[in-house]
Amino acid sequence: MDNLDPRMMRTKISVALAAVLLAGTMPAALAASPGKPGVKKPMIKGEEVGYFGGATVTRRIWVFVYSNVGPRAGNQVTVCVKGTCERARGHNASTAWYSAPFRTSGLRMGDRVTFSVVATTSAGRAHVKVTKGLLCMHNDGSTPQH
Repeated sequence: MDNLDPRMMRTKISVALAAVLLAGTMPAALAASPGKPGVKKPMIKGEEVGYFGGATVTRRIWVFVYSNVGPRAGNQVTVCVKGTCERARGHNASTAWYSAPFRTSGLRMGDRVTFSVVATTSAGRAHVKVTKGLLCMHNDGSTPQH
């Protein structure tokens, strides 16, 4: 370094350090960008699995997913059970819930069911894998206690 005065050296070091710090924060800033303005990054708030009716054994189950994004163009929720994946149907924009039906081998109320859920919008993706007890549900939304 040819006869650089200390002030010039500090300036060069400061510029180099600022460039390194700026380059380090760029990927994080890009990852945090929301995509399209007004589009929320999806979040899965809850999920449950159940069947309708009073039978002791069922071969048809429904997975219900509760999210922060309602069913509108571009939003998608996919549910997978035992290697079979179905796009969930969005039912209500204000409460943001979805359901997907599946055929399965005979299951009883309380049997454990493992499934995964993926919610996608233009702003991002959320994924969960859970195991829940199978609920017996009535068409009015109540769950009987047997």
